[in-house]
Amino acid sequence: MSYRVASRPALPPDLLAAVGGDELLAHLLYRRGCRSGEEARKFLDWRFYEPFPPSRFPGMQEAVAVVERAIAAGHRVCVYGDYDADGVTATSILVEALERAGADVTYHVPDRFREGYGLNRNVLEHLAGEGVRLVVTCDTGIASAEEVACAGELGMEVVITDHHQPPAVLPPAAAIVNPKLLDPDHPTRMLAGVGVAFLFAGALLREGEGWPEAFLDLFVLGTIADAVPLVTENRYWVQRGLPCLWTTRRPGLKALMQAAGIDPGAATEEDVAYQLAPRINAAGRLEVARPVVEMLLTADGARAAELAAWLDRVNARRRELCDLISEEAEARLEDRRAPAIVLFDPHWHEGVIGIVAGRLAERYGRPAFLLTTREQEEVAVGSARAGAGISVYDVLAACADELVRFGGHEAAAGFAVEPERIPRLASRIQAVVGSRCPGAAGGAVAEWELGLETISREVYDKVQLLAPFGAGNPAPVFVTRGLSILAHRSTFNGKHLRLVVGREEHRYSAIWWSAPQDLVPAADSVDVLYELGLDRWQGEERLELVVRDILPSQAMPAPLVEEEWLDLRGTDPAELLRSYPDAVFYGEGKPAPAGVPVGHRYAIRPAPTLVLLTIPPDPAVLKEIIALANARRIVLGYGDEPLPGVKDFLRNLLGMAKYALNRHAGLVDLGRLAAALGELEGTVYYGLLTLVEAGALAVSLQERNRVLVKKGPPDRVPPEAAQARMRLQKLLAESRAFRRFCLRVPAADIAATMFRRR
Repeated sequence: MSYRVASRPALPPDLLAAVGGDELLAHLLYRRGCRSGEEARKFLDWRFYEPFPPSRFPGMQEAVAVVERAIAAGHRVCVYGDYDADGVTATSILVEALERAGADVTYHVPDRFREGYGLNRNVLEHLAGEGVRLVVTCDTGIASAEEVACAGELGMEVVITDHHQPPAVLPPAAAIVNPKLLDPDHPTRMLAGVGVAFLFAGALLREGEGWPEAFLDLFVLGTIADAVPLVTENRYWVQRGLPCLWTTRRPGLKALMQAAGIDPGAATEEDVAYQLAPRINAAGRLEVARPVVEMLLTADGARAAELAAWLDRVNARRRELCDLISEEAEARLEDRRAPAIVLFDPHWHEGVIGIVAGRLAERYGRPAFLLTTREQEEVAVGSARAGAGISVYDVLAACADELVRFGGHEAAAGFAVEPERIPRLASRIQAVVGSRCPGAAGGAVAEWELGLETISREVYDKVQLLAPFGAGNPAPVFVTRGLSILAHRSTFNGKHLRLVVGREEHRYSAIWWSAPQDLVPAADSVDVLYELGLDRWQGEERLELVVRDILPSQAMPAPLVEEEWLDLRGTDPAELLRSYPDAVFYGEGKPAPAGVPVGHRYAIRPAPTLVLLTIPPDPAVLKEIIALANARRIVLGYGDEPLPGVKDFLRNLLGMAKYALNRHAGLVDLGRLAAALGELEGTVYYGLLTLVEAGALAVSLQERNRVLVKKGPPDRVPPEAAQARMRLQKLLAESRAFRRFCLRVPAADIAATMFRRR
């Protein structure tokens, strides 16, 4: 993969003036479509933006009139939704709005596997038999012309609210509200299904009855979950609505946040995308989604907690399936530079291939199309996710003659194809994507080049003014050239990579989420593409680089300076502090000596001297500590202490897990817990699983190296727990062997044989 740095156009003077002359911020705003100071102010602060009135939305007045007639006549109304997060949040908004408007309302959320996507004839017949006279769809219906006609024959009117691409011939509905029927530059065109439902609620309630604040929590959740572009109306309402989500009064959302270990006081849009949305989507992907609507609407706290716990268990199964299919898909990628990714496996689970397609599209920067078979049909079904700025709906439309059916929008689409046509379809997709975006297999774009010396909390805060980030408004990617990789190690499951990169006296910790296993170049000098991140944990904050890619550099590396190693093992720590008052002291796994400022591996700062009061668990952690300290003098100041065995380790781990339960609602960061115990993340993880196997705890693996600990016994034991004790014993044996080595050999030998950087 290659990359380029975005060009710097001449910036409009009033744009620069609006941001106080800050060239970086003005450049980033310009790249996001802001061409004036007024546009910049609207982008940065929702209070300057004028949202589109719900009542002026085309088709809205007709839709409201149909609903009001049904309410006046006492007719029963059914909200017909969809099974993803967008669909269930849209369903919840419409049910609540209709109830506030006085309707006799029920709702239906289809079963993905028995009923499929869209309106279902059998369901409509059942609803008619139950006395329903009006069906209001949300996030579905625009492609269900035959079913809408069927509803009419059954004596029911249909109002369609949807955001998917409409067909050439629209369904014979009483009213249709769909932003895709508007001009391409209309500010509401990119609304999600929940956004359309939200505006419909505003129009129906005459912008009263608590609208918009009462519904903004659901709008934010559904909009971010559906990965629609966070621009214009979407950006306005998400900016305005995020505080409403974190302060929601809904017992279901509160319970779900607690189950996910989210601290509402420090949460961001990433917590929606990586914690809340996957849990809600898991229900429809693996089971049924109707209980999610119940969770979002219920006022019963106990019932909400019960449903949130169920969702958490379903999501754990979803994560295991996704990880398995992701590994298989990665292994089958033959040409990683092809314009698109197209993969088929008859055994993959239909409910999660869309997630895996999204992972692949994000990692490789190109559209991904994954297919599997459906037992009850003689067709293969597929999910597509966008990449490289290409609309997957348009790609499928160009291949429509190969397909049984398809639907969706720019970012995500579903389709079906006869199995024998899959090879031909794959070739067509590659050709279409390649012709529409010849650079789809090409390089990334860095928005700005930064020197390590210019990275600061001030720059991070400046970038955060552009948040919330997501589709249509990605976090800025920066590049720094000519760096050295001073240390790197995999996290406990091998999926992520921790690094220390630097040049001369400047060092930064970096994390590469879902790092390719073989793509850290063995080069003396590298260019690093990254986003600026802030690692927050229990009041601590640390600026870090979130790596997007690492490539060999043409720049010359800075010369590395050899360290001086001193052997003062067994010396009193207070004496070491007196001898080296400017030192940074490293220590883990035991209480800090009185009066000595000791830091763990994530709290190491640059200093002239690094004093090791304990031995790190393995060479990679030691290299990381040395790189972060950037010290010219390394002092071995640890003593000969007993090394804990499995029993002692598990006792200490259980104590810390119980502390986390009592003080932090059970949420633990594997890295911080490993630092507290002086072990590796993998050792801690398999220790937790060993406690799960013993019935002492229940654990739920969260995104990005975090675990939620719960009281035992567990409702479900993860499959890998069966081998956990054996893996724990192996990891502890390896760390003990390394520590024995560091206790016995001279300092010069440690430096010469283990840590000299070439």
